[in-house]
Amino acid sequence: MYEITFHKAVRKDIKNFSKELQKVIKYKHIEEIRKSPLSFPHLKGTLKKFKKYTFRYKGVDYRIVYKIEKPAIKIYIIKKREDVYQTILHRLNF
Repeated sequence: MYEITFHKAVRKDIKNFSKELQKVIKYKHIEEIRKSPLSFPHLKGTLKKFKKYTFRYKGVDYRIVYKIEKPAIKIYIIKKREDVYQTILHRLNF
């Protein structure tokens, strides 16, 4: 299994979520990524080296964007779908 690391801004992303959603992300979705990181699709275009994990919580779509950097998985963003792509480009200085 891979170790999970986070981009420095991800902790700020998570703080904006409810406590319940924070727990769901930590104990369900992050664990899914840790168990089988290769099974989720790649992004396209300039972000093709990154993978995305999608989930729905209370009718809202969320994305977790990560990159496998052996021996770890680095998570770059956890946000609502509509906020993800512009934010990830900004964080990576594209």
